[in-house]
Amino acid sequence: MIGCELLVDISEALGIAKESTSPFGNINIIFAGDFCQLPPVKNTRLFSAVNKLTEKPSDSQTEDGQKKTKGKALWLQVTTVVLLIQSMHQAGPENQRFWELLDRLHFGKSEVVLTRPQWHNAPIITSQNAVKDALN
Repeated sequence: MIGCELLVDISEALGIAKESTSPFGNINIIFAGDFCQLPPVKNTRLFSAVNKLTEKPSDSQTEDGQKKTKGKALWLQVTTVVLLIQSMHQAGPENQRFWELLDRLHFGKSEVVLTRPQWHNAPIITSQNAVKDALN
């Protein structure tokens, strides 16, 4: 996943390559990915709230804080979005139940009741250390 900081690096590299001061060197970019997957590593999520990009007001004066804000501004310039809503990997009637499960997980509508005894000692996997530390 691309984060705000990496988006700035990509834009600047394309600007140098194309000798342009326009975002992304004034070329068209196609972004593809799944926002429901893991967050970017050591980067700020592209869909982070603008007021959450810097922890405290003084952060906006740092190079890192400015890079986060610039990356968010670049992302907000994306004007055309195509959503793919049909899964081709799980197509077919034999995968209907699996597709429905993925859809429920995507929208946070799980039918599993975690208070049942069978889940008491189940491992919990998370992409965030703070959540892992709180649970373990």
